[in-house]
Amino acid sequence: MKESAPFCLFQILFVFLRQMSQTQESKEQMLDYCKSCSKEDKAELKKIKDFRNTYDRKKAVEWYTKDSFIYRLVNRALTREPIYALYLLRFYITDLYLEIEGTKSTRSTETTYRGQIISKEEIDMLNDNSKNVISVSSFFSTTRNPLVTKRMIEEVANTENLVCVLFEIEVNHKMKPNVCIDIHKYLGITSEESEVLFNLGTVFKIKSVAFDDEIAAWKVNMVTTNGILDFQDYLKAYKTEITNINELFGSFFRAIGGHTTAEQYFQLMLKNTDRSQEATDIYDNIGDIKLEIMQLLSALKHYKSAYEIRK
Repeated sequence: MKESAPFCLFQILFVFLRQMSQTQESKEQMLDYCKSCSKEDKAELKKIKDFRNTYDRKKAVEWYTKDSFIYRLVNRALTREPIYALYLLRFYITDLYLEIEGTKSTRSTETTYRGQIISKEEIDMLNDNSKNVISVSSFFSTTRNPLVTKRMIEEVANTENLVCVLFEIEVNHKMKPNVCIDIHKYLGITSEESEVLFNLGTVFKIKSVAFDDEIAAWKVNMVTTNGILDFQDYLKAYKTEITNINELFGSFFRAIGGHTTAEQYFQLMLKNTDRSQEATDIYDNIGDIKLEIMQLLSALKHYKSAYEIRK
């Protein structure tokens, strides 16, 4: 992926998440969402209760490695759910992000590996962007042992639409902030597998993309980079005349997720606020969205609601 607007917008998302305050309210919003996704699963509901009673932000990584709702819902929100689900899970995602970022490695450099099945369109995209940068919009695990990855690849065959890929990732731990963390100690696996979890939004430079006849799979060589990209203009655009971080987040949703996603976000904000000034801003934002999609009566209704509060 090149240094495009969508790339920059996801970088801005990570900036927003780090700026949002961690409150009991945000924790309860997250747990209510998790309960709604797990309401038929008594075992998961028990784990949610355990999270509410025992969670410590210093153990965010440990919770991620457990077989529980956290791992599944976070990854679903990052890959398949409407983007506002990230807002609902912000309490935990921010903790996980910051714990990985704040970890200090005893190594200066290392190489990790990941085997994956991807579409031919995706390998073509990686090939086209060789020598450019990509940003990964999820947390993802790798191993320090290439044999573990190669054994996995040997068990899977390429198909007409899907291909096996071995990602070889060079990590520079001298680079700040930190981008990955050891997790095998939480998983109860052997040191041979030595799993490493990469942070959300980690930026890589693609060094090469080529088919390796020896392993009958594509090999993508990447190196971590600081991710110092020219997205400051995008960030400034969202900050213009907006001082409230929640409103800023809503503006981001409008840009990347469309009007429906943005309205869902603002409706959620409206439901969870008891502050009149914040409510007026939310009504104005919903009114703006309705105006942009030409739902004029609905726009007028929301503008009037904002006006009535301001009187």
